[in-house]
Amino acid sequence: MRGYLETALKRALGILSENRASLEEGAQALLAHEVLSGKDIPRPKPVALAAE
Repeated sequence: MRGYLETALKRALGILSENRASLEEGAQALLAHEVLSGKDIPRPKPVALAAE
């Protein structure tokens, strides 16, 4: 179980690191406007899923 959690944590941290610029941009927009609508936030890029 611990291995699954460590793997998930590493994956989550990697995703956050890869998208840091977008996250910071969103945070700055929230600080500037306090409220954002769906049109203010770009759609995420599609992610290819592993074959099941």
